[in-house]
Amino acid sequence: MDRVLDLERPNDADARHLTALLSTASHYAYFFERADERWLQPLAGVRGYLNTPPGLIEVGGGYVQAPFWPQGQFLARVAGSEPNLVAGLVRRMPATNNPRAIAIIIEIARALPPDHAALLIPDISRRMSVPLAVEYAAVEAAALVRELGLAGLAEAGVELLLSVVNAAITSPRDDEWHLEQVLGEPLEAVAGAGGTLGRRLRACLRRLLVGRGPLRRHLK
Repeated sequence: MDRVLDLERPNDADARHLTALLSTASHYAYFFERADERWLQPLAGVRGYLNTPPGLIEVGGGYVQAPFWPQGQFLARVAGSEPNLVAGLVRRMPATNNPRAIAIIIEIARALPPDHAALLIPDISRRMSVPLAVEYAAVEAAALVRELGLAGLAEAGVELLLSVVNAAITSPRDDEWHLEQVLGEPLEAVAGAGGTLGRRLRACLRRLLVGRGPLRRHLK
């Protein structure tokens, strides 16, 4: 494995060899924790290898396990080197019921330039409706909302913010805590959009926060 990692210019054949070499979870973790941007192009050529997140695993008794996704963590680490390529990989990712993978997708978006991240917001917003997604991803999503707002991309930030608020309200656990993650600095970063966008944001939040007295202070 170390000899493979030391290759100066890995190519498509090296990528195919690697996919055959990695056979256990520990292999995946070892390689993708150490691989750098040299491996991005070759592995991106192996269809579905970098951009197919794992699903939840049934462990019995009604319980599930959210497995880690080493390839996704690799994409987040190298996203800045090839933002167009990485954004394209994310846009072609299939749906996943793994909330841990959804949190990593948001990490990838945060590692991209804001204009590239904004293109991923419709897909990320849909993913927030997956059960437990808000519990794994609310903090990362809130940070992305703030970053989009500060970058002048308030429309994308508002879309993501409202999806997180909706997900938190429908979550059966700790929804107030998750709502607080997006109704502080992230909300302030996009609320200054003004005009039609600002009015639409306030109207939606008033409707969503009916009966939630302490949280309505964020509407001021």
